[in-house]
Amino acid sequence: MTMLETTLSTTFSPSANLKGQAAGANWLFLLPSLPLERAICLGMPARATLTTLAALCQEVVVLDNSPQQMLADSWQAELENVDWGALNRQTLLQWPDDAVDLVLLVDRQYTEQYRRQAWLQGQVRRLLKAGGWIHYEYRGLLDPLRGMHSAGQAHFWLTPLSGEAATVAPLEDPATMAYFTAHALYSPSFKLLPSLKQWARTLRGKKTAQPPQHSGANGSPGRAADRVDEPDGVLAPAAPPRSQLAPLAPAKTALRAAGAQVLKTLDRAGSAVERYGLHSPLLRRAAVLSGPGARGLAEHPPAYLRRAAAEAGIDLDHYGWGLVAPADYSSRKLLFFLFDRARPGQTQALRYIVKMVRHPNFNARLENEQRALTLLHAARLVDHDAVPRVVFSGYHAGLAMVGESAIEGVPFRSRSQGRADCPYLQRAVGWLTDLADATATWQTSNRQAAAVLHGLLEQFSRFYRLAPEHQVFMAGQIEQIAGAGPLPAVFQHGDPGLWNLLITPAGRVAFLDWEAAETAGMPLWDFFHLIRSYSVHAARTQGVQDSLQAVRRQLLADTPLRRFAVEAIRRYSERIQLPAQLVSPLFYTCWMHRAIKEASRLPAARMEQGHYVSLLRICIEERRAISSLLLADEQT
Repeated sequence: MTMLETTLSTTFSPSANLKGQAAGANWLFLLPSLPLERAICLGMPARATLTTLAALCQEVVVLDNSPQQMLADSWQAELENVDWGALNRQTLLQWPDDAVDLVLLVDRQYTEQYRRQAWLQGQVRRLLKAGGWIHYEYRGLLDPLRGMHSAGQAHFWLTPLSGEAATVAPLEDPATMAYFTAHALYSPSFKLLPSLKQWARTLRGKKTAQPPQHSGANGSPGRAADRVDEPDGVLAPAAPPRSQLAPLAPAKTALRAAGAQVLKTLDRAGSAVERYGLHSPLLRRAAVLSGPGARGLAEHPPAYLRRAAAEAGIDLDHYGWGLVAPADYSSRKLLFFLFDRARPGQTQALRYIVKMVRHPNFNARLENEQRALTLLHAARLVDHDAVPRVVFSGYHAGLAMVGESAIEGVPFRSRSQGRADCPYLQRAVGWLTDLADATATWQTSNRQAAAVLHGLLEQFSRFYRLAPEHQVFMAGQIEQIAGAGPLPAVFQHGDPGLWNLLITPAGRVAFLDWEAAETAGMPLWDFFHLIRSYSVHAARTQGVQDSLQAVRRQLLADTPLRRFAVEAIRRYSERIQLPAQLVSPLFYTCWMHRAIKEASRLPAARMEQGHYVSLLRICIEERRAISSLLLADEQT
């Protein structure tokens, strides 16, 4: 058995998964068949749209009224299967009849041009295959091409109101639209009063405003809010002595309270504006797919999902659906929400979530989740309901997809008050402890585990600059593992931040997103990651926004949360017979490991300011203050 096999089989490249570089044209995944042979775009698509089209079509042709202005960016030259030309009769006549699978009318200008020009309509009809499609968008009540296509049309509700669509649902399905709205499974369109919100955050102590993003759930509703306690990457200065803060404490508390109230009011107003804009017939954004069998696109989940489910004995023909396509990172998955409507007249029930990658480079992550969930449900866990079940899986156009049972619940942070005695925190820590106890094995030697960690330290050193004394310290910590008592391997979630936790109606804690799972992982790493995430949540309930400052105040100082963590580490160690001298090296190597994984999300200019490398530096510098937390004498 190899420790950290998932980590070792993954290539981590700095700046390879930057925020804002997710794929576009997510409506393509509604089509019954991919890849396509040829697509023609009337007008110049956005970069994200064109990149996805190029990946899912053998050939893409972009025709524009001003072709000389199209080739202005270097990235366009990288798309080898994309051709460019002028939109005119002569250009269109170069292709034979029935040569095109998809025609995309890029924006309102080209949709209107298509509506007005009979010759263009005739050429599109000539070029489209018998099973070809036309795609376009419109705003408001009136479909500009209504009645022009005898093959039929399917209309879809989109969010946000501009840019790449991040949420798609059938326009004639108000139940799914209402569900997505109620659970905030949509992408925001408005930034209400940004200057006031910046001011309110400043009052609360936040240096840089980061408006919340919304994304889809993974295995359950209630996962709408993006990772708002994700690292902000800013190294916080050391907190001044309490004696210097005391005279200003009441004023700061009042300012933070006022800022929090203003933010709450603005968020309520922003939410009301969002909901009005998303559902108002005058503002609503809609997309149309016109082609044979168009009605089936709106009435049923995509055909390839139904085929994969049918192979597992699941009939999805009577299911409603909605699609969430997070627009932040390219590694984020497409999420199909599938609603059971077998009983007419009854409220629809969310039954399954289907996760699907948007690029084959991420297949391994989803395949790993499938393996992990399958193994978990075969393990002797006390509570199997804390994790989704795999119900079917497959591939479409070389892209992995996994259908999982949906877990009803609400985001962990919506119920937790950030206190050390939070019952949900205790249940989450208890479940992770049970998981370690149920899966602990001693088939790998300490020397083998240390060799794996030394390899990770070398990789870490290629990404970040660590002070020489810190480098020596980390090497010493790893050697401490090599010479200590037996180190068990445990089943590790890999990413148990609060954003991956739900509170179920029964009050249980459910763990989602097992893509980073390790079947032979390091003990305590999940706990350290969870308690760090909770410390940030706890600090933010008190108005402290900086993530590193939050860890300082909640875990490095003498607080109830620190005392809870000490006791939790003791119980965890006793349950799996973990020698006390291993706790310290596990703590420091945990942040080294997280920093390696974070590197792909960091721009090159901000590598040294990453959250986890900064956290590791702080912990090494303040190792004496951490020693009591780790129940071991800190080596200097």
